[in-house]
Formats: sequence, C-alpha cells, structure tokens
Amino acid sequence: MQIVPAPGLRAVKADAGQVEQVIINMLMNACDAMPNGGKLTLETANVSFDQESADRYAELKAGDYAMLAITDTAPA
Repeated sequence: MQIVPAPGLRAVKADAGQVEQVIINMLMNACDAMPNGGKLTLETANVSFDQESADRYAELKAGDYAMLAITDTAPA
C-alpha cells in the first residue's frame, strides 16, 4: 500500500465517517480483486476545472477541488 498525500491539500466539507467508510469499502474491494497481492495507492491532489472541463459532467461546477484517487494493480 502506498499513500501519496498532496502538500497543501485544500480543506473539504465532508462527513469524516462517510469518507472513512468509502475508503474502507474500496480497500476491501481491492483486496478481493488482488488475492495474490498487488499494489494499492491512495493519492490526494488539488485539482481545478475550468468551465469547458466542468461542462462534460452534469453536476460538476467549475472551480477548485480536493481529489482522492484510489487505484490498484488488479488485472482488468
């Protein structure tokens, strides 16, 4: 497991318990998908969407966001 925190990550308004539960569920799914081992990465970053980028997603508004990405090396 690798954790890659972004320096100076923006603050977010979120229910800490719900975020924790989502992360735990993702980790459990990744473990099930990689029974012989693999690499799991949790990464945070500050990201910005301009209006053109935001228009691609119905509920996304242009602006600055904090991102959490969870990836694994499970075969597709």
